Amino acid sequence: MDLRQIRYFIEVVRNEHISKTADFLNITQPTLSKAIGSLERELGVSLFDRVGNRIRLNQNGRRFYENVRLSMNYLDSGILSAKQTEYDVTGTISISCWCFAPILWRCIDGYSRLNPKTDFMVFQSLYDQKMPESDQTIDFILRGYADFSEEHVADQFWVRQKLFSEENLLVIGPMFPQFHELTDHTDTVDLTRLKDAPFITMKTDSPFFHDITYQICKNAGFWPHTYFQTDDFVMKMQMINSGNAIAFLPQCCLDNARALCPGLKAMKIQGYHAKRNVALLRKKRVLLSEAAADFWDYVLDYYNLPPDTRD
Repeated sequence: MDLRQIRYFIEVVRNEHISKTADFLNITQPTLSKAIGSLERELGVSLFDRVGNRIRLNQNGRRFYENVRLSMNYLDSGILSAKQTEYDVTGTISISCWCFAPILWRCIDGYSRLNPKTDFMVFQSLYDQKMPESDQTIDFILRGYADFSEEHVADQFWVRQKLFSEENLLVIGPMFPQFHELTDHTDTVDLTRLKDAPFITMKTDSPFFHDITYQICKNAGFWPHTYFQTDDFVMKMQMINSGNAIAFLPQCCLDNARALCPGLKAMKIQGYHAKRNVALLRKKRVLLSEAAADFWDYVLDYYNLPPDTRD
């Protein structure tokens, strides 16, 4: 048993899905499955039960998870204390977020604990703002790409690094009239059953952001009926919680969404590959401050990515 297996196990518990966890960890699904299988064989018990397309902790898994979670917290605290004697990075790091800002929270929190003298400025950018292409006050831009071909477009100001892939899911609140009809005994949904349903959408006039709602519904053969249009996550979740409308959300938003809408059901779209990549863009290396350059290297390590040798 090694630390890698334990960390993989903890991430699987958080996501309850092998392929989604593999995408987040930037490893292949067989590699992750092999690590979890090896852990179960070494323990001599199974840790998960399969429920539809998801896997969930069984009684053995819950007991094991509670103990290893506490142990890893103690271990991480020890590692942090040791490293803080070597690190003394200071400065301010600024990040403009063109997708859901809390995506980076755990990564930023880990870096802040390691470098307590470093400050962060994280901005949730509005989709109708001008792209800060040459803004010298911004170190990084967080973006999501539903159109993967767009990721390979050369940029004279920014260097792009994919962090992870994730799915866009249909989310339905328990007060929605068709909730039980649509969600009982299944994790997938046929969108043609919702062609007349009210959707929450976002602005469509930004050259830097594309609401995937229209693309997904168009693929299902209809144009969505927009009940409410907003860029505000909390407002969107209030509408979903009221049962007045439904929406699409990326997987990274689900923990926050469920906190605002208990009983929320997230469903895969039948017959549609609704994935997106989340990327962090940095300025050219010569323009990065010492703190920003150090944070970039930390991000790569956090997401299990190879060293970046680009300018």
